[in-house]
Amino acid sequence: MKATVLYEDKGDAAGAEACLQSSLAKHAKGGDFVRFAYIRSGELALVRGDRAGARRILEDAEVNPIWKKWSGDFDVSEGAHAINFEEYLRQGEFAAAMQEVLSWEWKKPTIILDGLTRHLRGRLYLARKWHDRALREFDRAIAADPKAPFADEALLWKGAALEGLKRPADARACYEALVRQFPESQLVAMAKEKLERIK
Repeated sequence: MKATVLYEDKGDAAGAEACLQSSLAKHAKGGDFVRFAYIRSGELALVRGDRAGARRILEDAEVNPIWKKWSGDFDVSEGAHAINFEEYLRQGEFAAAMQEVLSWEWKKPTIILDGLTRHLRGRLYLARKWHDRALREFDRAIAADPKAPFADEALLWKGAALEGLKRPADARACYEALVRQFPESQLVAMAKEKLERIK
């Protein structure tokens, strides 16, 4: 939990990673919380630029029988997580939407590699009008994979978060980047509308 607070709330990736490594060394491979720490250590390897190391850890967490044993310490939902997330978000059921993200990472840790679950967190925080947290998550999603299939959407929502933070010049730069980098995107028209509005 300390590592979660360090990374999620304070943006201290190095401190979170040190905390996770200490926990993993102390508790070896046993229990859901240790698996959760192992998955997060894979994500933090990605954050520090070790994509190969991150892939190795996350694939191990996903397929190694040692990690597949679930002791029930975590609530894990079943089903199509993306569809469930969208429905919960549409209904304003934010806790349930976040549970879908966490369940998806729990069952398929390699999803972290493309930044999708960070993108979904950003959308969730934006819906809650937690603009600073949303901005951080969109930055993390884009950093994980700048060419991900949702990268255009991440730029659009990042711009919206920046507008919410009263940073119109930065929001404008996001919309311009979307138009320039993804000229074939269906979101270009919306980005251009936003550019007109925040001249």
